[in-house]
Amino acid sequence: QMPMIGSSKFGGSVDSLSSSRILNPPPPLPKGKNKLLMYFESRQFDRTRNPSREQVQSWSQNFEILLKDRYGITLFQTYLRTEYSEENIQFWIACGNYRTLNGIKKLTKEAHRIYTTFLSVQAPKEVNLDSKTRLQTIDSIRVPNKFTFETAQKRIQALM
Repeated sequence: QMPMIGSSKFGGSVDSLSSSRILNPPPPLPKGKNKLLMYFESRQFDRTRNPSREQVQSWSQNFEILLKDRYGITLFQTYLRTEYSEENIQFWIACGNYRTLNGIKKLTKEAHRIYTTFLSVQAPKEVNLDSKTRLQTIDSIRVPNKFTFETAQKRIQALM
């Protein structure tokens, strides 16, 4: 079983569906098809616990629906892993969890963790932000609040 990456009210456990059937590389995609939709449709789901075909199709129509669905976010993370950009969804989840924290000590500690994990130069899971957004976010970490990572999170969501 894969290690737990994190949990979130925005999608449940990030790696909660770590079975071999969703970790296999995706099959080749027909030209003209939505690559993400085709990837999701190619997965073999346990229909008693996992999303229906209609649910998967709704994700391709509205990204916000996917990001609010625990199976959607887990499968999307698996998809991003095949595209070598899994750090984007991990950063997005970390930012969402950050906004739920209360107290300056918790915000400061988590802001530092997010910075060292995703934003610092040569961070282990460095996300690709434009320099203006990166500098603005780093500057706002000095006096953290619930919206410290909001702009950066939106930029990364646009990349996904």
